Amino acid sequence: MLNRGFTLIEVLVSLLLLGMGMLGIVALAGNGQRSFTESTQRAEALRYVEEMADRIRVNPAAIANYVAPGGAITPVAVGAGTEFDAIGATVPDCALSAASAAGSGCSAAQMAEYDRAWWDGLVAGRFGELGLNSPRGCINRVAGIPERARIAVVWQGMSDTADLGVNGALFAAIDCGDDTFIGAASRLSRRMAVLEVALP
Repeated sequence: MLNRGFTLIEVLVSLLLLGMGMLGIVALAGNGQRSFTESTQRAEALRYVEEMADRIRVNPAAIANYVAPGGAITPVAVGAGTEFDAIGATVPDCALSAASAAGSGCSAAQMAEYDRAWWDGLVAGRFGELGLNSPRGCINRVAGIPERARIAVVWQGMSDTADLGVNGALFAAIDCGDDTFIGAASRLSRRMAVLEVALP
């Protein structure tokens, strides 16, 4: 008579353990999805940085026009798509055509303006790419021997990490995206891909 209900308790304990196991599986799947998204975004950012680095290597004499429109001294970030939208209007359309492999007769400075506007569209996700969350792209000149062009892409990650730029350590000199990621909470999840190109 004392065994009545004992099987029911065993079933309830088994269901509780099964439920906890299922929650663990769901959490594991969520972490896997987050890791996949983070790695995909990092790969995209590296592709964007390498794309612009290749363009600068081909046209290093016009570095001032890569840094800012019109060769201005103060660097201007890209990623909003406004420069891309200006191709053909205020930015010369230097796209290579099948008839002319010379870039439609553009000067080095005009080609740099076009490359910068095209990169603005790429970073902004105008080409149907996977895209980044709140991206910004920056090109800066770095003094030294040899002088270098620093290309950076920053974006908003899915979870917080230690942002060394806020603490004044490794990435303190790279202020790309500081206008986008305002506040300590926003900067904790900032991600960055950086590449430097030596200029002749």
